[in-house]
Amino acid sequence: REENQNRKLEIQIIESIRAGTKSDVIEKMNKIISNEDVEASIWNNLILELGKPMGDVLDLFDLKILRVAGSEKVLWFNIGLYHCNRDRFEKSLFFLRIALILDPAYVKPLNQASIAEGNSFRFDLAEKFAKKAVTIHPPYSVAWMNRGIFARSNGKIFDGIQYLRQAIASSGGFYPDATYNLALQLLAIGKIEEGYRSYRQRWFTQSLKPHKRNFLEKIWPGPSVASDCRLFTYMEQGMGDEVMYSQILPMIYEDCSSLTVECDERLIKTFARTFPDIAFFPRVAGSDDQKRAGDFDFQAPVAQAVEFYSEKLRCDMAMLSGGPDLRGVRIPPRLCVDPKRLSYWKSYLTQSLGERLIVGVAWRSSLRTHLRNQQYLDPQSLIKTIPPGAGVINLQYDYSEEEVELFESIAHDKGFKFLTPAGINLKDDLDDIFALTQALDVVVSPLISTPWMAAAVGTPSLVFRCNENGHIWQQFGQTYVPWGPNIRLFFRSPLQSWDRSISRIRANLVTRLENKKDLIESKRS
Repeated sequence: REENQNRKLEIQIIESIRAGTKSDVIEKMNKIISNEDVEASIWNNLILELGKPMGDVLDLFDLKILRVAGSEKVLWFNIGLYHCNRDRFEKSLFFLRIALILDPAYVKPLNQASIAEGNSFRFDLAEKFAKKAVTIHPPYSVAWMNRGIFARSNGKIFDGIQYLRQAIASSGGFYPDATYNLALQLLAIGKIEEGYRSYRQRWFTQSLKPHKRNFLEKIWPGPSVASDCRLFTYMEQGMGDEVMYSQILPMIYEDCSSLTVECDERLIKTFARTFPDIAFFPRVAGSDDQKRAGDFDFQAPVAQAVEFYSEKLRCDMAMLSGGPDLRGVRIPPRLCVDPKRLSYWKSYLTQSLGERLIVGVAWRSSLRTHLRNQQYLDPQSLIKTIPPGAGVINLQYDYSEEEVELFESIAHDKGFKFLTPAGINLKDDLDDIFALTQALDVVVSPLISTPWMAAAVGTPSLVFRCNENGHIWQQFGQTYVPWGPNIRLFFRSPLQSWDRSISRIRANLVTRLENKKDLIESKRS
């Protein structure tokens, strides 16, 4: 009878959780928590249910549950998993370690501890936990994948690739998340064709599967199989990627009878001006892919087409590697800005800032996660890069009034001038943003969309980047970024501050400021 009563109460609590009635959940949880005879399976069910929509309620009861069922290793693991999923890594490790004390051969908390340690940037410990998990249970593919990720973080790229291949093999040959990570590691060492072939499986990963498109046309098999076709291709994964991958559109067009590209509506003016023979139309959120108008032979996401042009890209990289170092140098623009808007913004900058060195700045993306936040700066840190006498243009589209006020007040004290450009929307008026960015002397920013846009219009970028290995996969094993050779990266590891990067970028800007002054003086004389 008591067991049935507990089961009924469990069902009532779950119903209240799903209905969102928090006060009812707390009342019933307090009732059931007083009963020490509740089975561990009931506590597990409640932990899993609470951890989805009502994590704050679970925070009230996690230790109470463990007081009455503390010998159940699965409870300790599930609560540790809950905290890890909410980026509470130290708290997660506390619970996971108790689960391992109860059962040292319990592989789930070993694997989860590797994730918690990795997210705390203790990559040696992360790899050791994953290694122990696969030692105990060799077919454990998730732990092989994590071991591969953390081996790369420890600078062991070859080992990382082998572990990721083992993860895929342990899953019977199909493990999209491991294949996606393998793709990034292969691209990082310059294996472009193989890397992008593996990159195809990104659409089956947990994070990207919801964004997979559902077109009627077959996937384009590439120009060697189907050239001179009517091809529809679509951009993907954010503004920076759309700008970056636009570089490959002329290559695709040469192999098609017609090319139609779906992209962010804000980019259409600039893309259409640059590529007049290619048709562009806007991506519409929530539209039915199978009802899209158009008569095409094949379709392809733009990144998937890159594998067909790996040889051309390697030739371009060979030319770049044999030429002058373009990092931080102005280069010819790849995208065509509106000449009238370019003239307007040049005039605006001259009238507003005179003959100063003009620096465009941004300090974060709108997408915020635990790992992405490592890439961003606060305005106060970014301000430290600006030398006296410079002019600063705000390119941060979601700035707050407090951030602008901070820039303006410190600018006055530090002897530089700060402006938010008047009359444009810094998020949506991209045709103007491209023109304004081309008119700048240099851009300083994390590696968000802003430096990719600057690179595409030839403006040099000095870029903050947090990475434990001092390189990004988009470098394809080079010292520069082939997609944007005038981007100069300034790395820090996750456990370091931005101080060294700030100092180096400031020194770079001081040199640019002095060079501009010298150039102005020479013209006057």
